[in-house]
Amino acid sequence: MRIWKRGIPLLLLAMLTIAVATGCEGATAQIGGSEEEEIHYADQDFIKDLGKGLEARWTLNEKYDAEDGDTVNVEHRKEYIQAEIDAISKYENETFEDSVLKEKVLSYINALKQSQEALKYANADFERYATEWEKAYNQRAKLLEDFVSDYELTVSDKYQSILDDFMVTSQITKESEALEDALDQMAKGITFEMVSNEYGYKTYHAIVENTTGKDLGNTQFTINLLDADGVIVETTYYSVDNYKAGQKAKVEIYTDKDFASTEVTIDTF
Repeated sequence: MRIWKRGIPLLLLAMLTIAVATGCEGATAQIGGSEEEEIHYADQDFIKDLGKGLEARWTLNEKYDAEDGDTVNVEHRKEYIQAEIDAISKYENETFEDSVLKEKVLSYINALKQSQEALKYANADFERYATEWEKAYNQRAKLLEDFVSDYELTVSDKYQSILDDFMVTSQITKESEALEDALDQMAKGITFEMVSNEYGYKTYHAIVENTTGKDLGNTQFTINLLDADGVIVETTYYSVDNYKAGQKAKVEIYTDKDFASTEVTIDTF
């Protein structure tokens, strides 16, 4: 009997210990389950570091431009591009609250890398270098305008005029791209009709309206004549001067070639 009586307190103690331990584990799990890991978003940090990177770059610009003049010093340009990349490259892998901003961040860093790639052609193929460099520069300008207008990017007063120049470049670039798109749409809508067939030479006309919304100067139509397989059999040209917005012009093809379709591009100067 004594042994049985003594066993009761021991059994209760054991059960109480298990219950307390189990209860503690449940509380911990509950607390752990309710805790949320704090996420640090990089949105504001990126904008600040972008401003610092731009100023670091422009400081080197001023130094090297004074030394180089109009020549393209590849090593100097690599250095000041790298100064900007060093300031913001870490944001490729950071978390952003604004997903649109993250896309723009990646596009901007990519434009910097494209500038670096363009430098490979500076001494071997200057025309290609200039084209690639300008493309990356214009892309940066458009993105910088977005960072200023939508995300409050600022720089010190010393460099404000440079940032302002980028804003102007962005507007010019956007207008140029809009005009190119409008010219492409014009070209896609051109349909030629044969108006004469004499001595083996055929004349085709198309009436084309300037739907760009802009008064155009000298406008050149480059017309590829294609066979049924899409092979170019002849390329012909036609130009229109003083081509005002909304005005219609007659574009002409004169050829002795047989063709199945046309492919038109429009350039304005």
